[in-house]
Amino acid sequence: MAVIGKIREKSSLVLIIVGVAMLAFLLPTDGIRNLFGGADNTIGEIGDIKISGQEFDQKLETAISLWEAQNKTSATNEVRDSYKEQVWNDLIREVVLESQFKELGIAVSPEELFDMVQGSDPHPQVKQAFTDPNTGIFNPSQVLQFLKSLETMPAENKNQWLQFEDGIEKERIATKYNNLLTKGMYATTSMQKRTYVDQTENRTIKFVAKRYVSINDSTITVTAEELQAYYNEHKNEYQQEASREIEYVKFEVTPSVADIAEAKKWIEETAGEFKT
Repeated sequence: MAVIGKIREKSSLVLIIVGVAMLAFLLPTDGIRNLFGGADNTIGEIGDIKISGQEFDQKLETAISLWEAQNKTSATNEVRDSYKEQVWNDLIREVVLESQFKELGIAVSPEELFDMVQGSDPHPQVKQAFTDPNTGIFNPSQVLQFLKSLETMPAENKNQWLQFEDGIEKERIATKYNNLLTKGMYATTSMQKRTYVDQTENRTIKFVAKRYVSINDSTITVTAEELQAYYNEHKNEYQQEASREIEYVKFEVTPSVADIAEAKKWIEETAGEFKT
């Protein structure tokens, strides 16, 4: 069961590592934005993706349960509040980044995950979880023994192991994505030379300037045709977005046939009064 304790610790560490790896690509949030009046139970939106309260609560409770299992105590309100922000950032990563992972074909195959756990060079977190604290030596046989006995362990231990695997898998995907970006940011030799020249080369120049205010307006004549031509050429530069948005309801008030008949009757009855 000491291994389970290590896995609990490493699961949290892996989540932190993944969060740091993604930090450069995440937009900061001010917290969870609650949206009211929606029958679909939407609590927020990331891009055009709606996040339901049920989905958020499920992920939050999973994270809280892992924390409580690691710390052997119930989560306080302060802990729950801190995990709300973490879970929301995880959702941002899933929506924003995982779509990019999928589009780019970045993934971890079952064979690769197997190699990360049971291969000749396992993931560092696996090594730490199954290292003998007395000798400091990693024992691969303990990994196999643990996995064989996993089916007989309580459901809580199984879930912790699955979360641990999920964490190292996400970390590997994040590493691949970061490496892809790093390799893609390549500057050629000519670009480096050009940058060096731009930053170090000096020029001595002479120029003559004449201020607009030094020209008398009365000496300049602008025709209406010139003004119209300038306007037609540059009118797109002066477009403004609407600063007000008005919504209104229009009710048509028209007399019915009965109303017209009643009005006609009244006119005929009172017409005599105006004759005298």
